[in-house]
Amino acid sequence: DVKSGDVVLETVLSYGGKIEEEKLAKDEAKETIKAYLAETEEKRTAVEILADLMGSGIGKTAIEKALRELREGNEIQYQKDGRKFIYWIEPIDASENAP
Repeated sequence: DVKSGDVVLETVLSYGGKIEEEKLAKDEAKETIKAYLAETEEKRTAVEILADLMGSGIGKTAIEKALRELREGNEIQYQKDGRKFIYWIEPIDASENAP
């Protein structure tokens, strides 16, 4: 209970650090993965994607989260082969977009 004459302290916390950084890293990873798959034009396992992209400065966790979101959002094609996922991007047929 606060009474007249009591000192009231209010603490306000603001944190945008690690959570925001992880979101940005994941979003960057998603774009990088899509560009990578479009460029390779071949099916790749998650292990291959990790090995090829980790050298580009994107962390393993960001790549794994990005792959999961890309799968769940149907932004890339994938199939499950036993315990592993195989990913690719279908080429866009220019004739499909013709008027």
